[in-house]
Amino acid sequence: QHKTHVRKGTTIPYLIHLQEVTTLLFRMKASTEQVCAGYLHDTLEDTLYTPQELLDDFGQEIYDLVDFCSEDMQTKGPAHSPDTWKRRKKGVLEKAKTATIDQLVVLFADKYCNLNSFVREKIEEGDNFWDRFNGPSEEQYWFYSSLGATFKRELGNDKKYTTLLQEYDDKIMHLWPAKHLD
Repeated sequence: QHKTHVRKGTTIPYLIHLQEVTTLLFRMKASTEQVCAGYLHDTLEDTLYTPQELLDDFGQEIYDLVDFCSEDMQTKGPAHSPDTWKRRKKGVLEKAKTATIDQLVVLFADKYCNLNSFVREKIEEGDNFWDRFNGPSEEQYWFYSSLGATFKRELGNDKKYTTLLQEYDDKIMHLWPAKHLD
């Protein structure tokens, strides 16, 4: 479903992101279902694949993980509308507050890999790379740092996530250094 897609504003095939997410999930010792959900996590948002097809093809557990990682399609609007960006991100933050560890691990892998891409793009292009996104840099900071707090609270007691949580914070500090000068 993603074979012709590219990362927003780049020529990088979207499948690279999916490979990065699933590689991270392997590193996190995730279950087979979580890894499969990592491959499929944006399918409902970004393709014509329907929720029923996903459920029929992959079963309830994978469907539930992908559905959890998907933003609210009823408020999304055409072409990932900037008008609904903050509302959609608030929805992700609310879902994350009551998520299971299995759900959070898949969400974490996706957001960690997004931050990793942002760091690469900032190094290559400077701060202008933010212009391609619906949410401006300050809003992105709010979203990713808020999620980071949830990840730390829910995953931080498990030593297998300690290094990855620190790396997540390091990426935020690289992207928004002025926020960390205090």
